[in-house]
Formats: sequence, C-alpha cells, structure tokens
Amino acid sequence: MAFSGQIQLPVSTDGSPQSAIMMNHTTRLRFTEHGLEKRKARRRCWPRDPACDHCHLRKIKCNSRHPECSQCTLYNVRCTYTPHIRKRRKDLRVQHKKLDDPVIVPGTGHVFLDQAMSAHRVPRPADITIDGEVSTRRDLPPASDLTILIDDYFANFNNVVPLFSEKSFRTMLHEWNQYPGHRDSITWACINVAMALAIQYHATNVRLSEPFGLDTFTKNTRSAIGDLVSQAVDLRSVQVLLGLTMLFQTKTDLQASSLLLATATKLAHRLRLHRKPEPGSPEDENASERACVFWLLFILDRDVSIKGQEPFLHRDADIEIDLPSTNQHGLTGVYHRDEGVWFNLFQARVHLARVQGCIYDWTYSTAAKDFTDEERRRNELCLTKSLGNWQRSIPEAFRYNRLSTNLPPFIFDHLLLLHFDYFHSVFKARRVYSDDPVWVWRLAEYSDQFALGWKQPITHMGCGPCPLAGKDAVAAPRQSPLPEGWNSLVDTARSCMGLWRQIDRHNDGLIRATLCVNTTAMIIIIANNLTLSEHSMHNEFLCDTELVSEVLDFSGKLVARSADDRMTKIHASHSELNRRAANAVALFFATKM
Repeated sequence: MAFSGQIQLPVSTDGSPQSAIMMNHTTRLRFTEHGLEKRKARRRCWPRDPACDHCHLRKIKCNSRHPECSQCTLYNVRCTYTPHIRKRRKDLRVQHKKLDDPVIVPGTGHVFLDQAMSAHRVPRPADITIDGEVSTRRDLPPASDLTILIDDYFANFNNVVPLFSEKSFRTMLHEWNQYPGHRDSITWACINVAMALAIQYHATNVRLSEPFGLDTFTKNTRSAIGDLVSQAVDLRSVQVLLGLTMLFQTKTDLQASSLLLATATKLAHRLRLHRKPEPGSPEDENASERACVFWLLFILDRDVSIKGQEPFLHRDADIEIDLPSTNQHGLTGVYHRDEGVWFNLFQARVHLARVQGCIYDWTYSTAAKDFTDEERRRNELCLTKSLGNWQRSIPEAFRYNRLSTNLPPFIFDHLLLLHFDYFHSVFKARRVYSDDPVWVWRLAEYSDQFALGWKQPITHMGCGPCPLAGKDAVAAPRQSPLPEGWNSLVDTARSCMGLWRQIDRHNDGLIRATLCVNTTAMIIIIANNLTLSEHSMHNEFLCDTELVSEVLDFSGKLVARSADDRMTKIHASHSELNRRAANAVALFFATKM
C-alpha cells in the first residue's frame, strides 16, 4: 500500500476525530489508574519493616534484636512492636491538626482550642514519653540535699575526674533555680549525672528519700539522650554522655558504653576539643574545661577499646592539646595524709590509656595479625616494659601492694579501679585473658589428663567456640599452655586477687567493674596449679587454692542471684577446671613422695 502523504486520524462513532482522540486518552488513563491501584494493593500486602515502636517513632535504625534492640537498651525504654502504629500515628496527626485549627465560639469570634476548651486539655505529643506513659516533671531533690550532693561531688569526685568546671556548673545550677521558665533538658541531665556519679563512686554520704537515688538519676539522664544529640552541639552534651559512660562501666555493659562513647566522640570532633583554641576566641575562655573533657574522653575511648578489642576512635596524631596538669587545670589530685604525698591520678590514667592504645595496635589490630613471631615477641617485651615504667611512676604510698583502706572511700575506689585497669592491661598485653579463646581452650584441653573418675566436659568458657576444633591441633593436649614469663604473670594474678579481697562486698558497682579481671587472675592461678610439674612455683599452692575457692564461692552467689544461663555454664566450667587442678596437685605431690 503506497503512502499517500496524509495522516489519517481515528474517527469516533459520531465521525469526529477529536472525540476519538479524547476517547483513547481516557481509556489509557483508566488503565493507568487501574495499574496504580494494583501496585498500591500489592504494597499494602508487603510486610511491615522490623523496626520496633521506639525506633520507628524516633526514625532511627533498629537492629531488631530480641528480646530488646540496642536502641531501646540505650534509651532505657520498653522494646515493643505494634503492627498498626503508622495508621494510629496518622490518625493522631489528623486529630491534633483539627485541635490546632481555630474554632468559632459564639460571641467571641475566633478562639483557639486551648482557650475555648481549657477545662478539657488534650495532651500533646511532647507530653508523652516514648513508651506511652505520661512523662514526669523534672524534679530534683530538696534544695538542702541537692546543695550537699553538688558540694560533695566537686569536693571529691570532680577533683579526681574533672568532668565539669565548678564555676560553670554552679552558674548553670543557679540559673536553673532562678529562672524556671528557661529550664532545658541538657541542664537537667547535667545535674542528674553529677548526682549519680557522686553516689556511684561514694563521694557523698547524703541519704535521699524516695524516689530519688542512683537509679532515678541515671534514668533521668538517659531520658535526655535524644535531646543531647538532636539539639545544637554543646560541650555539656559531651559531658553528660561521658558521665553516662562511666556509670555504664560499673554495669559491664560494653555495648551501651561503646554507643555512648561513639556519639560523644563525634560531638567532640565537631567542637574541635582535640585542637588548641585560637587565642582570644570564645573557646579559649574555657580551654581548661575543654581539655579536661577531651582527656577524659581519651581515657574512656582507650579503656572500652581494649576491653572490647575494638579500634579506638581517636588517633594520637590528631591531638595537639597538652596533657592536663595540676597547676593549669586546678586538679588537686589525691593526697595521702599519713605519707604527705600528692598524686595526680587523672594524669596517670591518661598515661596508662596511651599504653592501652599501643596494646591494641600491637596485639589485637588487623595489622597485628600479620606480624611475625619475632615481631610479636618484641612488641610484647616493649609493652611489658612500658607497663612496668608506668607502675614505677606511681608514688609508693598509692601502689597496689601498699593500698590502705584508711583512705576516704571515693579515693580508695578510684585507686582500685586504676590498679585493676593496670592488671587488665598486663593480661591483655600477654594474651592471657579469660576471653582469649586460644589460650583458654588450650588450657582446657591440657586439663583433660586430670579429669579422673567422673568426667564433666568443659563446654562453655565464656570466650567463644574452641578455635582448635576441626583443625590440625595447634598444640598437643599435653603440651604446656604456659606462655613465656609465667612466674611474673602468676605474681600479678596473686596481687590482683589479693586486691579484690579488699573490695566491700556491698559495693555492687565496683565488684561488677572488676569481676572480669579478677576471673582472669583466678584462671591463671588455676593454670598454675594444673602445671605444677612444669615450674617451680609450688610454695604458695595452699594460699592459691584458698583464693580460688573464695572467688568461685562469691561468683557462684552472683550467678545464682542473676539466674543467667550463660553465666551459670561459665561458672560450672570454671569449677570443673578447678577440680581438675586439685587432681593435678594431688598427683604431683603423690609422685614426689
């Protein structure tokens, strides 16, 4: 058929080409709308996202862990999932919009809802907490108790751990009391975290009435986390997050501590706390407070890093501010009245944190996996020397072998934590720790030869699966599991367990914070009894056995109180390992007779 050069338009039933075009367009539009409806229907059938109610309401990422996701643990709220929460929120938004619209009241013109219906006040979204309960007022203890708490905090705790500037804090507290209309959640969180730290670290003897106490102050501080990270960057936000991190350290909650610390680090970077402020700038006016906050962040960062074997967040190369000193930063430190000696505990802790960073870099980092045996041995010797130099830098009156219980409780607690951090660093540097799977499972295999009679298998040591299972044996079952320099490790473990004896058994926070280090020391002593035939440290086995029994009895009570299945299995494995060590001791002395 030849092309005529004309375009023939479709003709409708009435003979009009335009009507035909409109008909075709309407038909296509109808099919397009039909397809859109089908897609919407399919979308409605898709499953909801796994975010819990709290994460969905705050529009944050949820890891959907059971029975409680990480965000709910961090914010201390109940973790729930409501399938139709979106529809309910949409309905609530519509209702609130209607309530916000002006209504006409006869004779008065346009009047807003809060004026026309003041007797029937409807709660706003800001008046409702995340878990659906009506939020409480920002109450504080009576003025007399509050004054004593804050005075004790700055006289005791803040002199050792300079989290706040006393002048700035008291100005903030005065404005809180004088101007109720200008109160904000960050100021409230600062006051609560200071009171919680004073109580947790025995810096005060104030007895508070219900509902005020450590748990209440901690919960109040946690409830303000959302405002800390969503409002303008403020030094106080970093201070509150660091205070919460210290409170969580006494609960051995590394995950929550890591999340809080990561948030505090990014806020500190935005505030450029790691940089020297320009002379005459606003930051230069509070340079001392900024420096103390940064070095406290530095300490906590390295401490959480080595405990969790995770990379620390701030590198040494990015730091250009000086270490805190007593004269520049107003730190009075710790004073030993009997010896007449001052000790800058905060500065000593910064130096230990530097060594902890080297321990991670040389022992647990990704690059450390490629080191040769000679490089590992050289690094281990260097770390051991650095830790020894650090220990010798402490005045003798404050060393762990001369620590006196006559010191004030808050100073004694801080010194205990300092020395347990040192013990922890020694064990980590030597890769002899309760969470090191290679050493622990090698020790368990070695103990099989002493499982006489009824054999209770050691299946759960709290350090992950056995890395030797299903592979060529890294070490034969009867090969010694002892590393080089074993005698010094045993002496350190004995000192650690002896110091642990001095902790008040009612001080739950300090016991939890030091339990893992003391468990490692206990396993080292058990290993020493298992291997009596391979070394000469036999004279103190009776004292060692008594120390181990005391720790096992106490940890058994803690496990029974917690009803934690995992902790029960770990305690059973430790008890079985100790039973085998007792058999090894009996066999050793039987063969010598």
